[in-house]
Amino acid sequence: MFRARVAGAIIAATVLLGCRHGETTAAAPRPPSSPPDSEAPKAWGLIDGAVDTMRAASAVAAGGSFELVLNATDDRRIAWIGYYVTSVLGGEWTSGSDSIAVSDSMTAASATVRLSPPAQSSGWIQIDAFAVDGAGNRTRMRFTRYPVSVYRVVAPPMPAVALGELEDWIYDVRRGRLYATLTDTVPILVLSPATMALDTSLVPPGHARGLDLTVGGDSLLTTLDTTPALAVTDLATPGAGWSTIALTADTGAQTPLFLRVAASGRALLTLATRDLQVRRMYSVDLASDSQTIRTDRNAYPGFLTASDDRSLILVAGMGPTEVYDAATNTFGASTGPDFQEFSTVAPDSLGRHVMLEESNAWYPELYDRSLRGGVPYGTGGAAPFALAPGGDTAFFTSAGLIMVTRLSDGVTQQAVALPQGRSVERMLYLPGPHRRLMMFGGERVFSFALDSLPAPTSVTRTPLGRSALSLVGAPVAVPGPR
Repeated sequence: MFRARVAGAIIAATVLLGCRHGETTAAAPRPPSSPPDSEAPKAWGLIDGAVDTMRAASAVAAGGSFELVLNATDDRRIAWIGYYVTSVLGGEWTSGSDSIAVSDSMTAASATVRLSPPAQSSGWIQIDAFAVDGAGNRTRMRFTRYPVSVYRVVAPPMPAVALGELEDWIYDVRRGRLYATLTDTVPILVLSPATMALDTSLVPPGHARGLDLTVGGDSLLTTLDTTPALAVTDLATPGAGWSTIALTADTGAQTPLFLRVAASGRALLTLATRDLQVRRMYSVDLASDSQTIRTDRNAYPGFLTASDDRSLILVAGMGPTEVYDAATNTFGASTGPDFQEFSTVAPDSLGRHVMLEESNAWYPELYDRSLRGGVPYGTGGAAPFALAPGGDTAFFTSAGLIMVTRLSDGVTQQAVALPQGRSVERMLYLPGPHRRLMMFGGERVFSFALDSLPAPTSVTRTPLGRSALSLVGAPVAVPGPR
């Protein structure tokens, strides 16, 4: 709690001149008085030297600490400066406050305090700064729009398998198998995520590039490096051979690269020259074999990503990211006409939400299916990332950690520690009974079971640590939001 001292009332005295010889009594001239001070002071704060305006921008590990800088200005005098803090750590709600008097009739002041969440705790902290001026006018302002996350660092088992340079990968939920193509080898690798062991490779009639399953999940399709065709094998029949689907439309000097099959049974392909300088879109109806070069979308398509239900396919590349709608066979929503190269694209399982990160930006944004209403997440160097099937949780990479973040308010309650020296270049959420997060980096694929993560609850009831509040002089300049 705090006690605010308010300046006393202004006392004005009137001096009457004495009467001499019947002269009229008159009041002495008054000095001009100042108008009442009714303007409230201004208050703001910094967390570790920055103003955080995005979800997930402020986070601290349990057992760590962060610095608050409280700032206040007034047109006449700052009398008090302080803060309120509310925290929910391990499900336990606590609150507190502190303040400090400002002397010397200063019109601006700054104070610092360090907060330390207890070890093994997780949850969030909300902070308000306040100031009181010499006339008792008060201002209270929230430090950040979203809470400061307190997360526990966990280290589940994370087995790895050496592969090579990954080209494409797709998960077969029915068989519990991950199929992967590499940039420099012909076979399609087959991995069991449950055991992280390689199975017998599949050998198509050429160097496999892009991959996907048919809608029913019984056949695997791949594009071939130097042949304008798709190769198909029946996964339901052990030892089945390969057949090919020739691309009959004029592809020029282009061959298929990436591949995704929509819920309608229509396969979308990107075509590219060997130097990748010219790219086009191509579609094949797998039921009727109707084929066409698609001229109704971005002229320089890159990679393709689909939602688990295949209702939505995202086409990203050197230009706007666009949404292909399987139900209407049309390219609709787009990120806009401006040049935007997105380095990471991730939809949820039903295509209701899409997360994008522009390659020259520092944060990802969450959009709806129509690519509207982008909500930024200030995680800092968050690509690559993945969305949970329900679209309520994201997995961000940040400084050797995988941050498990709730998207509604940006609260990160857990962080998974990566093994020493391991980096993440690609990420894939595996739905179904295995529920693993697959990652690729350094020519290795590695993963951890999501069910192996402990519940994000506190095992301690130690209160939030707070240092003494101390004045540090003039307000700290705002460096800009993050």
